Amino acid sequence: MNIPRRFGIKIFLISFIWIIISRLSYEINLIPTFEAYSDHMKRCTFGMFDCDPKLETPICIPFSNVRDCIKDCPNGEDELCGKKQTSCDTSINWDIYECGKCVEKDKEEVYCIDSIYKRLCNESSTIHCMTTNNCIPYQWLMDGYDDCGDSSDEDDRLKEVILKLDLNTTVGSHIFKKKLNPKKLKEKEEEKIDIYKGFYQNGIFSCNENLFKCVNVTECIDIFKVLDGNKDCSDGSDENYCEKFLPGCKENCAFRSDHVKFVCQCQKPLQRMFNGVCGANGSIPPIDCADYRVFYQNTPPGIYKMSARNWMASQQHENNFDVLCNFAFMGGGWTVIMQRHFNINNSEISDFLDFNRTWNQYALGFGEIDNDSEFWLGNDKIYLLTNRPGCQQELGILLETTVTKEKIFLKYDSFQIKDEFNCYELKLGPLIYTSNFFAYDILAPSNGGKFSTYDRRINKFCPPNSMNPWWSHITSCSLDYLTGSPKSNKMYKGLTWGPFRIKKIKMMIRSKRYPLHSPTAVPLQFNSIYEDNFFF
Repeated sequence: MNIPRRFGIKIFLISFIWIIISRLSYEINLIPTFEAYSDHMKRCTFGMFDCDPKLETPICIPFSNVRDCIKDCPNGEDELCGKKQTSCDTSINWDIYECGKCVEKDKEEVYCIDSIYKRLCNESSTIHCMTTNNCIPYQWLMDGYDDCGDSSDEDDRLKEVILKLDLNTTVGSHIFKKKLNPKKLKEKEEEKIDIYKGFYQNGIFSCNENLFKCVNVTECIDIFKVLDGNKDCSDGSDENYCEKFLPGCKENCAFRSDHVKFVCQCQKPLQRMFNGVCGANGSIPPIDCADYRVFYQNTPPGIYKMSARNWMASQQHENNFDVLCNFAFMGGGWTVIMQRHFNINNSEISDFLDFNRTWNQYALGFGEIDNDSEFWLGNDKIYLLTNRPGCQQELGILLETTVTKEKIFLKYDSFQIKDEFNCYELKLGPLIYTSNFFAYDILAPSNGGKFSTYDRRINKFCPPNSMNPWWSHITSCSLDYLTGSPKSNKMYKGLTWGPFRIKKIKMMIRSKRYPLHSPTAVPLQFNSIYEDNFFF
């Protein structure tokens, strides 16, 4: 039977809308309500949560901070479940909810992964999971999916047990239907090999493809570190190769990154650039991460620390500085200018870098430039990177929320700051992309603003503790900036973006001329923002 196309479209739309409504209904049932916390809503102003109703003087925090996986109340009651509620899924690592769920009592089998198959425990031919309340049929053991919620049904030790079970039983099979799509467990990763260690072949030490082999030592380095002004080989051969091993070539000696070797002369159409590397006619050495991604075409995707070149310097390596490059996310070529992430253990924040710093510290930068560290690159360096002639930059911001671990990506059309004499004034283009409708533009009010710190405030009427370092206008005093403290204080909700409380941030810039689909870049894929190795 042929179904008319218009009816097919209607059926698809109805199904799609039903899925959205079902998902929203599910999430709405997990949102904290005033009714569930009515004892905490009597003394504070509307929209505020009383941490301890028994205290003589109330301690009030925004109600939006309740059950956001961070303890804001001294007694931690903002992270407890409300009346007639129970806690579940606190140990389900792959669930989107960071610190479990609060659900109505007797509704665990509807909303809780650790109890969704509890009713099967009364059936035969089932096995009880190790740490959750679930029981699952024999047929689900070792099928690659975490049905138990604690992965105990995928334990390798079950292989011997399965051989002794009758997997052909049909008892109770009418209710042995999976109620959700369980987590597909990743294939067991083989032991990672350190590619920089190299290997021996016929007694000769060699390096993996696209790595440079140091001459007199058994060491391998990335090709973009050759002739970068720093001796990365312990024998210095990555910097003095021409002088020591090809002295007859004199000033014609150069390094070919595509062949990973030094040559006496660059073969046409390539020409020797002033740093000694062969490049296309008219090329200059890479200045930022986008340049590196295009110039070194064989560099694999990943996150690298490298030296950015000061294009205003008269000498090749004068005033160069380290940057963190992301060559994997959304096409690669990103230079990270700020990175923040906080450890949350048992709903308490620990190990975070204080971003409430002085003017000079923001000018020079602070923190360690590393993928696992928090840092601010430095306003002087950001000025250099965003004022390169004919190379306008775009801004990308990556966020991860505290409650659901959702990863959000936003992109602004352009980003530039002026020099220190002009107080690093911000010139920001419009928001052109957001992966979440509710992650709206909160940076627009900062456009045209001058950078401000507690020791050099744009608005002299703002008390030093009433604002965080950021680009602000003379009329604004605010703590709600990306440099704020992750901990809430009175009306301050902590580090947020719109309605979302944030625990991880990357601010990155990239040349607008960067080729998203260059041979060296990972193809642009929307779902790549959900891959941890691409994100944080």
